[in-house]
Amino acid sequence: MTFVYDKGEPVKTAVLMKMEDSQELYQALKTIDFQENCLFDITENGLRVIVDDQNAVQGVAYFKPELFAEFIINQSVVTFCIPFFLFAECLCVFGMGVSTVLKMTYDGHGEPFVVMLEKDGIVVRCLIKTVIPDTMLDFDFNPADVAAKVLMKPAILKEIFLELDPSTPTIGFRIDENSISVITDGDLGKIQQVESSFLL
Repeated sequence: MTFVYDKGEPVKTAVLMKMEDSQELYQALKTIDFQENCLFDITENGLRVIVDDQNAVQGVAYFKPELFAEFIINQSVVTFCIPFFLFAECLCVFGMGVSTVLKMTYDGHGEPFVVMLEKDGIVVRCLIKTVIPDTMLDFDFNPADVAAKVLMKPAILKEIFLELDPSTPTIGFRIDENSISVITDGDLGKIQQVESSFLL
């Protein structure tokens, strides 16, 4: 892995990222594929791909510099928006699940995001138009200010939400060290569901 952060003489390429297997990136990005556009936020700490739904829900995929074969950034922060589906299609240009070498470059404001994939000597180069992002809320919370954190299997959470009273206008959560309670107050009255098997 190569990491370069240069505040000196400006160079043409603002960002260069290379991965040995494009599918590693693609599989992670599938988990946040719920909006038309995505924001790339690149710093010396790595790549964040952010999908935002009207500042109400945010999906973020983090990729540390160590995950890349090469990770070069020549600015302190690089941000731009691209269409999510176009980027996902580029990653699968050789077919779904096909492992390819991936190289991504961005030359700065107004330039396209260049995605290059190589397999068996064949190179495909995709240019995706970029736009400057609108203001986006940063949902990264200070860990010192987090009152509670729950890790649970998604299937359990899905089951809890399926059993909720759909007439309730709000949902309450009560968390202690052994359980999480979900409280609703709708047409069916006040209902409290307690889940104590949520630990991974």
